[in-house]
Order: sequence, then structure tokens, then C-alpha cells
Amino acid sequence: MNSWKLQNKFVDKVLKGENLFWDLSKEEGLCLFGDYYHFYVIPVNDVYIDFPEIGNRYRNLNKVSMVDGYKKMLFESNASDTLTSMTKDKGTLREFEYTDVNGVRLLYINEIYLKEFGYMKDPERFRVLAHFKDGYKKPVMFFDGKDFTAVVLPVVVGGKNNGV
Repeated sequence: MNSWKLQNKFVDKVLKGENLFWDLSKEEGLCLFGDYYHFYVIPVNDVYIDFPEIGNRYRNLNKVSMVDGYKKMLFESNASDTLTSMTKDKGTLREFEYTDVNGVRLLYINEIYLKEFGYMKDPERFRVLAHFKDGYKKPVMFFDGKDFTAVVLPVVVGGKNNGV
């Protein structure tokens, strides 16, 4: 998937009335857009959506200051796909394992988001990074490396996130 397809899907979601956000910083050269569970980061030069204009027309699209927060996020631990899934009331969750300051930890990502950017078809193309202290509670970064970066909030699974 490329940033053009992501932007097209995003506009479709805006038109359907989903609650979404965006932020753009020409100084940083970044644009962030998504929902409140995951978002994408693309270079400003690749943006074709007029976010201020579409935001004025649709109340479900909000400007949220996220660029500075995104730049401060720490993604320092590699997370490995354990190839284990579980079905919960939140959907099908994929399990990832990473090492933090307390040892091996698990984090869970809803497969809906993994499928959206093609991880399920070609996981080798992606690097998955978590926060080094408590990644199971913080956003997780998936790198495509070409056109975009995806940032996903993990799902907290009671009793399972505290270590292996």
C-alpha cells in the first residue's frame, strides 16, 4: 500500500462520518492522519488532501496537535510476531513479543489494523518497534519504509501483558 491509497481510504472514512484527526507541520515535513486507535505519518510533499478545507466541511475531522507528540515517542525495542492470535470481544488480536527493562513482554495489536496496511500479506516488509519500558501500553510503530509509517495503539489484554 502507498500513501495515495491511504489518503483515498481516509477520505472515504471522512465521508462515512467516522471520527478522525489530522495534523500537519511544514517545518517538520510531516503529516499525521488517522483515527484515535492508529494513524499514519507521511511526508508533507506527498499530501494531496486539503485537510483544513475538508475539516471545515466535516465536523468528524478534527485538527489535533500530534506532530510534536509523535516526535517525542520512543520506539527503541524490536517486537517480534509470535504468529499467535486470539479472539476477544475487541476482535482478533495478534501477539507480539519484545524485551524491555523488566524482561520479555507481550503486546497485542488488533488484526484489523495490520490488514489495513498489508502486514498480514507481507510481514517481512515491516519492522515493528515498541517503547522500551512499557510498550504494551504505548503506541507501536510499524515501518513500511517507502511511503508511510503506521503507528498503532496496542490492545491491553488483562493479565497477559505483564510478561511471559
